[in-house]
Amino acid sequence: MDSRLRFLSTIVLLTVGCSTLAQQFPSRPVRFVLGFPAGGPTDAAGRIVGQALSARIGQPVVIDNRPGADGAIGPELVAKATPDGHTLLLGSASNLAGVSAMRKQAPYDTMADFAAVSFVNWLSLLLVIHPGVPTFSIFGWSALMAPAKTPATVISYLDREVNAVLKMPDVQDQFGKIGFETGGPSRQEFPAFLREQLKSWAAAARDAGMQPQ
Repeated sequence: MDSRLRFLSTIVLLTVGCSTLAQQFPSRPVRFVLGFPAGGPTDAAGRIVGQALSARIGQPVVIDNRPGADGAIGPELVAKATPDGHTLLLGSASNLAGVSAMRKQAPYDTMADFAAVSFVNWLSLLLVIHPGVPTFSIFGWSALMAPAKTPATVISYLDREVNAVLKMPDVQDQFGKIGFETGGPSRQEFPAFLREQLKSWAAAARDAGMQPQ
């Protein structure tokens, strides 16, 4: 009897704790860390989403540009951040999938160090390459990621709010004006999508004869 009571007490405490955390979040400004300078496509997406999201969650969304190292500085910072939902990565195809294809040892593990929050947008690209890479195909995208071990309640809250923002006519209009498209894999589908992206980038680098540095 005692062991069952202790087990039930633990479940209740965990449930109450998660509920309380969700109610308290966000308790301060939320930071979108980007691995690229201001003015680029990922920065534009971050500012559009951040402004609308701020109005919904009642806290400022701050854009923190951390350019350099092929876009790897931002993800490395977020991978080491406190997993409470207040520091997020607005990552892209190039730094979530491309860095690991170009580095012998990337400063972060894309699959292990992050939890998917929401897919944000697609971006069409045109790249002229040699004809010794016939199957090469690439497209741009952005996704919001949290540090691994961020509470599931916080992830779900952010996912719901970001997706609500992405459905707003004004946000879709702003994206459309700069050639972006919203819609994509769900948070639950995103890990499988990301694994395929990692494989695709690695295969493209190998076929092109690139040697990881």
